Amino acid sequence: MFGLPGGEILDFIEAARKVGIEFVLTRHEAVAAFMADAAGQIARQPAVCVSTLGPGALNLTLGVANAFLDRSPLLAITATMSTAARPFATHQQLDLNAVFRPFTKETMTLDGVNTAATVRRAWRRTLEPRFGPVHLALPSDVARQPDRQAEDPAAVALSPDPPRVPSGDAMARMAGEIAKAQRPVLILGLDLNPYTDAAPLRRFAEAVGAPVFVTPKAKGMFPEDHPLFYGVCGGLAADAVIVEFFAKADLLVGVGFDPVESDKVWHRTMKLVSIAPVTIASGDYRPPLELTGDLTATLRLLGQRSYGPYGWTREDEHAFRDELEWRLQGHDRQDADEHDGSACGHASPRPSNAAAKRLRQFALGAGPQRQCKEDGQDGKNDRHRPRAPASPADPARPGQGLSPLAVTRRLRDLFPPETIVTTDVGSIKLIVSQAWRATRPMTFLESNGLSAMGYALPAAMAAKLAMPDRPVLCTMGDGGFSMVFADLETCVRRRIAFITVVYNDNALSLIQVAQQRRGHVDYGVRYGSVDFTAAAAALGAWSRRVETLDELDRAVTDARRLEVPAVIEVAIDPTEYHAHAC
Repeated sequence: MFGLPGGEILDFIEAARKVGIEFVLTRHEAVAAFMADAAGQIARQPAVCVSTLGPGALNLTLGVANAFLDRSPLLAITATMSTAARPFATHQQLDLNAVFRPFTKETMTLDGVNTAATVRRAWRRTLEPRFGPVHLALPSDVARQPDRQAEDPAAVALSPDPPRVPSGDAMARMAGEIAKAQRPVLILGLDLNPYTDAAPLRRFAEAVGAPVFVTPKAKGMFPEDHPLFYGVCGGLAADAVIVEFFAKADLLVGVGFDPVESDKVWHRTMKLVSIAPVTIASGDYRPPLELTGDLTATLRLLGQRSYGPYGWTREDEHAFRDELEWRLQGHDRQDADEHDGSACGHASPRPSNAAAKRLRQFALGAGPQRQCKEDGQDGKNDRHRPRAPASPADPARPGQGLSPLAVTRRLRDLFPPETIVTTDVGSIKLIVSQAWRATRPMTFLESNGLSAMGYALPAAMAAKLAMPDRPVLCTMGDGGFSMVFADLETCVRRRIAFITVVYNDNALSLIQVAQQRRGHVDYGVRYGSVDFTAAAAALGAWSRRVETLDELDRAVTDARRLEVPAVIEVAIDPTEYHAHAC
């Protein structure tokens, strides 16, 4: 369990200790909840966060709400006012069920009757599709009283019923819809199970042969060095380029895709059909066709069918990859912003054909797709074309800091494929999610549905505790790191050893970009300079500041030799962020 105690929750923590449940003390309740969120994602079983009543419970809400929108199984247990005092007390008295209800699947106050059965139902509720958090409020006097049981807890199953396999007719309708499309696109999302779905998903994607995009929560589910992989969608770096590519398709096929994963509504304005465990209909949105049920079995069966050929050409692919790389390298072009309609940057000349070929060397995957047509050729053997290395053209700007794209790609080269990467929210999320190449499932964690700053450090802590033999890399901006860096002390105390790289430009860069685009003055987004290396050292971590890629190489090499928490602060030039936000 992860948390921060108070007097009202001590009896529960002591009871947990007596039965061998370990309590990990954090510096802030939000960190505890973020850790439980990430631990639940990794294990696909509910993890537990704990707080006292009042301010402790309210601090916990940030991570619980994150689990709600990122569909993570989680149990949040808070103290609440004793039943004896509740009718008379107002000090720290809040209706915690009302507080937690909007962002939990269920919330309840334990009353000392059938507690074991109630907790087993709560556990199962977190795992019913879609995953999510459940809140249990424990009155301090109930925690000290004998439980009254009138129900056999063993009769309450801990696991939900297995999902049904869709009917043959439903499967045929979906397969037929995909087969008759001329320019389909596959979009992979968070409902995919990293432990069971990767192999049938790959067979299905290769059978279809269309461009594949993933959301950040699905990174690694489809190898990003595969010729069919095109990019990461859902409001990241160069998102306008991806949305424009979607607009050229006549069918978007969501596979485990949940609309909570996108900050725009192209799922409503474009034709999107859904293959998922449960419906993605919400509010006024209804997809034109859905195939719901056991996703693993569905992908296996769909992967046995034939599809295509399609109308995508190698010219389509190259134009997309060139434009994506052009934008990632920080080149702006005038484009309508989907959020507020303002112009994004200034027009830049498009690359010549020769320049485009050079850019393609740096693209996020250079192989052409399967079954594309060009000059009458079907291109079926193009998947074997060697891929070009990825490296930015101008990584350093002396005296101003490093290119965030160059830093991300250098880190990718310095860490092995099994590394678990966590990234934070803001400009850092846009570039790391897009530029980091994930080739294995469950190697990338970020806050997406809620997009909460401060998530990456607790997620890295949870990942290292869950998989101590795997390397873990945490990437954060200076804003998010400032919110949670006190828990470096938790890492030192608990010997949770991983590397955190802080992309530091002393500003809320993503907000500053939006501020500039709207014509506002530069106001309220600039931080003073913080010596994060000194702050990290003061908390007991190993630390170093770097200003060149060579220094970054040496710092990572040195830090990876150590079994202690490490912080590497990198001076970042935010120039590229202006193009990334378009």
